[in-house]
Formats: sequence, structure tokens, C-alpha cells
Amino acid sequence: MENNYAGDISQNNDPVDVFRARRAAAYRAYWENMPLREACRPNGPDALLYRRFQYGRLAQFDILDTRQYRSDQAYGDGWQYPGPETDDPARTLTGDEQERWLLDGFRASTARWNVIPPASRLLAAEEHDRRPVHALHGRLGRLPGLAGARAGGGAAGRHSQPRRALR
Repeated sequence: MENNYAGDISQNNDPVDVFRARRAAAYRAYWENMPLREACRPNGPDALLYRRFQYGRLAQFDILDTRQYRSDQAYGDGWQYPGPETDDPARTLTGDEQERWLLDGFRASTARWNVIPPASRLLAAEEHDRRPVHALHGRLGRLPGLAGARAGGGAAGRHSQPRRALR
């Protein structure tokens, strides 16, 4: 497949039909060689890869797919300072359907902990900027790996507030 793709946009900007054919073959190989359920069987270049796991009443783990449905990076790959395109509300990291699934899961959860393991790095890497994270605005969309996803990722962040205080 590719390391850095967003939706139907390949990291090398290959023609969409060529990339979708390669993605279909890659998802099929992935499904055949990983311990995935039948529900995850790819349908051509599309595969249901986001999942939810329960660990009793203690934790719910929501595993997101942050490649298939995301908007392409604002201003290209690599470290970029945010600009007006970063705040476009049409931008997304999860896509509408996956975001609804996530929010519905938060609302229905009875687990003590709701965990979203990161698929993208959430902290600034030292090689990019040695300022403290709070000096980088402390906002996920402004950090490497999520640049340009801030606007569309807002709903999940607004709905992920703690339900009870930690002691």
C-alpha cells in the first residue's frame, strides 16, 4: 500500500484509478493475513477497519481508521504551520460515518474508561520544534501528523469530555 495516503489521494499523487486498484489488492492481502473478522472483508478499495473492543466494564477501546476517510494534509506533507485551510470545517480525520459511530459509542458506553489509541502521533517531535507543546498551541490539529485535521476533528473532541472526575 502506502505509508501516507488520505482517502483516494496517494502519497505520490498517482492517478485515482491506479491507486484504488493498488489499495484494493493491499486491503485484500491485509484481510487474508491478519486476524480480522468477516465483517472487515474488503469491498474493492474499501475496508471497514475501525473497530471497538470491550475489556469488561473497565474499558472500551475505539480503534479508528485515520487514513481511508481523512482529508489530505493541508499544505502538503511534513511539518507545516497552520493556515486558513487548516480551519476549513469540511476537513476531517475520521469522515462523517466513522465520527457518528465514535460519538454513538461514547454515548452508549458504560465503561469506566473510553480509550482511543492514537494512530497518528499526538505530540510534537523534537526534530520539528523544540518549543514546549503548549507553545505549539496544544491543539491536536496543529501538531505534526494531524496538520489540517483540526477543524473536522472538533466534534469528537467536544463530546469526549470526562463524565466524572478522576480521584
